Amino acid sequence: MAFKENRTGLYKLINNLSIDVVIGSVASYYFFSEVLNVTPDIVSVILLGIAVWSIYTLDHLIDSRKIDINVATDRHLFHKANYSILSWVVLALLALAIILIAYIPTSTIIAGAMLSGLVILYFITIHLLNLSKVIFHKELTVATLYSIGVILGPFSLYTQELLSHHKLLFASFFCIVFMNVIIFAFFDRESDCKANFQSIPLKIGVLMSHRLIHFLSLSVLILNLTLIWIGFEKEALCIFSMHAVLYSLFLFQENYFVRTNFRYIGDGIFFIPLFYLL
Repeated sequence: MAFKENRTGLYKLINNLSIDVVIGSVASYYFFSEVLNVTPDIVSVILLGIAVWSIYTLDHLIDSRKIDINVATDRHLFHKANYSILSWVVLALLALAIILIAYIPTSTIIAGAMLSGLVILYFITIHLLNLSKVIFHKELTVATLYSIGVILGPFSLYTQELLSHHKLLFASFFCIVFMNVIIFAFFDRESDCKANFQSIPLKIGVLMSHRLIHFLSLSVLILNLTLIWIGFEKEALCIFSMHAVLYSLFLFQENYFVRTNFRYIGDGIFFIPLFYLL
């Protein structure tokens, strides 16, 4: 029993710190590097990890300062309790990132600078202008930034013309990320409502959220069937496996295990691309 409690506590700590998100983004980076047949740049991988962790942590830190402690989630309470040390870690990692930029390819620097501008715009619109009330703004922006951030390194190293299966894979991956964000928001809708956080399920309602998730799921299936049809079964299997696990969370949303562990499972689907590399 003690081992089980310690293991659960470790999982929660890893998830609260967004470490699983970082690992998932790196796994996806290597997946797209393999698909494009480019050699992963280790410094770019480190910078990706720093960027993903810093963005997620900064977002949670800002939310933790605004939320009422009586309606805060475990993640908000964790960031509120560790606000000072996490803030210093973010600053230290950003300083390290500035130093490491000099060691990545020029093409990656240019693409990264453009993405950094979009990230800054995200924080301005969400936390300063409060445009999270605009339908799809936060969820769509998060999905777009994450997807671009993951493929930015490999694509910046790819010097040939993108082929149809590359575009299909990225479109499918984006749909997976967007589904992930919406499903998380769907599970969190009650706590988001109490905390006065805006999300797609709260803006468009449960029925329309269901339809949106079904639409994205159907899009992934069509894209993957197309990949199989043109001869990229292994890549399609990887993306479809991610989709199957994620869509199962939605289908079994009333299950107690799913309701209490959806975040661990949903973030864990981005580990699946590691199997493609075997």
